[in-house]
Amino acid sequence: TSGADNLCIATNSVERLRVTSGGLLRVPDNGKFTCGAGDDLQIYHDGSDSRIHNGTGTLVFRTGTNYVFYNSDGTEKHAQFLLNGEVELFYDGSKKFDTKSDGCEVIGELQCDSLDVDGNSVLTGDVDFIGDSYNAVWDKSANRLKFNDNTKAVFGTGLDLEIYHDGSNSIINDDGTGNLQLRAAGTTRLEVTTSGFTVTGNILPEANGTRDLG
Repeated sequence: TSGADNLCIATNSVERLRVTSGGLLRVPDNGKFTCGAGDDLQIYHDGSDSRIHNGTGTLVFRTGTNYVFYNSDGTEKHAQFLLNGEVELFYDGSKKFDTKSDGCEVIGELQCDSLDVDGNSVLTGDVDFIGDSYNAVWDKSANRLKFNDNTKAVFGTGLDLEIYHDGSNSIINDDGTGNLQLRAAGTTRLEVTTSGFTVTGNILPEANGTRDLG
């Protein structure tokens, strides 16, 4: 059928396609543009969402320049794929992810349930280590690793040696295999055992100092 301004195609008195005087080609909701002997590629709107469905093989996109995805009115980018360049992802118009020739860059905060890094890691700012009860922090500006009260630095497979501050006292605790030894040039000079300690060598007080033993 045709009118003064439109060309309509219908089957069983149901409109299937309309060409408007403005040059628009329209199909109703769930009416599909299909390609392929088996209708393999389908483009349509289901009444709520617009869909591109490929039923066979791979859906391939090719361009000689760039791919850019915008919101409905073209004011904000969602993603940008640059020819021979980076891939950029955006959140609310602000770039948050960028691929580079040597990897990728996250702009902002990266949150993940787990992180597996193969190779070297370079951290250039402060680093917070959050425990269930106690925390530690690498303070870049102060060039120090700070352990908060009751946060322990432990050594040994069996957690044999602990160094920490409990809020009142600084503690070095040897609670595993062997004894606690202090060495100079590879020689043990002070050894602490469960029954006391042993000094190997001389105890030298400062000049004019005193010795109080016992």
